[in-house]
Amino acid sequence: MEGNYASAVARETAVKGRRGWLDRKWRVSAKGNEFLNTRDGFNVVVWRRREGGWAARILNRRTGVEVGKIGERFKCATSDDAKFACLQVIEGVKAQGGNDGRW
Repeated sequence: MEGNYASAVARETAVKGRRGWLDRKWRVSAKGNEFLNTRDGFNVVVWRRREGGWAARILNRRTGVEVGKIGERFKCATSDDAKFACLQVIEGVKAQGGNDGRW
């Protein structure tokens, strides 16, 4: 156990946030793919690849610009893995200040 309380709280918050990401109400598109529209302006779609594995796409709903694609080079083993990868991309974009409405 570490003696840094702030780090422990930050880790716990991150884990709860990721768990909450999967617990959100993922809807199913007409094509049968899971998708989520986030409050901060992203559209995330997850689908099963024909070759096996899972892939995903993240789109900025305000601009229509694709922010990231998951599973093109390295396939995700499960849909949850693809969803977590999307969350990491979104967190990275937000940390860089990329979702402030200007892009």
